[in-house]
This record gives sequence, structure tokens and C-alpha cells, in this order.
Amino acid sequence: MSDDEPLYGAQHVLCVLGAGPDLGTIGALGADAGFRLDREYSSDAPDEAMPAAFRACADATFGEDDRDAVAAHGSVGYLVGPRFLPPGTEDAVARRALALVADVLRAGAVAVKHESSLVAHGRERWLALAADGDTAGAFVRLPIRSGNLLYSTGMHLLGRPDVELAHDGDRTRVPEWVELMHALVAYQVVDDEPMADGEGFRLAPDAPRWVLRRTGCTRFEPDDLSYNPYGYWRLEP
Repeated sequence: MSDDEPLYGAQHVLCVLGAGPDLGTIGALGADAGFRLDREYSSDAPDEAMPAAFRACADATFGEDDRDAVAAHGSVGYLVGPRFLPPGTEDAVARRALALVADVLRAGAVAVKHESSLVAHGRERWLALAADGDTAGAFVRLPIRSGNLLYSTGMHLLGRPDVELAHDGDRTRVPEWVELMHALVAYQVVDDEPMADGEGFRLAPDAPRWVLRRTGCTRFEPDDLSYNPYGYWRLEP
């Protein structure tokens, strides 16, 4: 086994809220996409924990209509994708997962949360991302704060390292740092060029140079859905 070969594969798990007792529809759409309905945790009844769970993962596009829909949901379905993805298949599975999100929303689901990347977009945002085929926008969440680090989750679903940024606590620079992190995500997904530990990275030729450091994933346990076996690229000043 090579040093770059992960011991654990990425897995898409979707939490889908139905307007009523909709597990039949949710399960059928999932099966068509190669996902199974986890009947142990799914329920054809509302779950009072869902508003808080979605609130914890909501991004800026998750608005009042979305919150009202979650509060009024009638069922909870967990759609589980394949556990181990052969290297090179992650992008195709991510596209299939994003298409599935759009399918369940169009079929009447009221909200979707991605358990593996800890993100809940608003309904219209999910549909727009699916229309664009933007899997990175759909499944990569950033920034998340932890001490003097900002970090992302979800890049393991695309077969790539997540992104960290070491900062000095100057809140006025947060927009700059977030832009830099998005740029590194896009560089990995779109350009897909090899990178090396100690290499420089910058937004523009005249922008400040940051140094890339490859680190392992110690933030999550290996059996956690958010664990990234590819580790992180840490941006250091």
C-alpha cells in the first residue's frame, strides 16, 4: 500500500426531510442513484432534533423559508452511499450524489443536510449547485474555525485533501483568508495540478505568498464521516 492510499474511503450520507411520511419516495430515488435508505435511523415521523441539527450546519443561503420547512417536516430519511470508493471514482459519485439531492427536492423533500461534510444549503442553493454540477460548492464547507486555524470539510468526497489556514487572529483579514482557501480548493478540483510540501501558493503574482504544508487528519476519528484520509493542505504565512 502506498503512502497516499487511504485506509478509509469517503462516503456520502444525506439527511433528507420530507413534508409528510415520504420514506417510500426518498428510498426509491436513493436506490435509483445507488444509495440505500438506512431504515434504522430513518423515520416516517418528524424528529424534534432536526431544527437544531440543521441550524448547526446551515450556511448563509439557508433562510427563513428553509428553517420553517425544517420545523414543519414530516419524515426523516438517511440515504447512504457506498463506503469505499475506488481511487478516481470520487468525482463521478459526487456528481451522482448532487443529482440525487436535486431529485429528492424536486420530488417534495423540504430540506437536505450532508452528514459527511456537515453542510446544509438552502433549497434554492442546492438546486442551483446541481444545475451547475458544482460538487465542490455543494460538498465542501468552509471556513470552520478552530483556535488559530480555519479549515474545510468535504474534500475527501472529491478524493482530495481538505484545506487549513493558520492565522494570527486579525478578523479584518477573514475575507482575504476565505478567498485564499476557496482558491486552493478550486486549484485542486479544477486545475488538479500536483503540489508539494513547502511549495508556495498565492492568489495573484503580486499577492502575499503562503507556504503549503501537508498534514494528516487528526481532527476526526478514522470512522467519522468527516474524516479525510488524504489529510490537509495547510496554508502558512
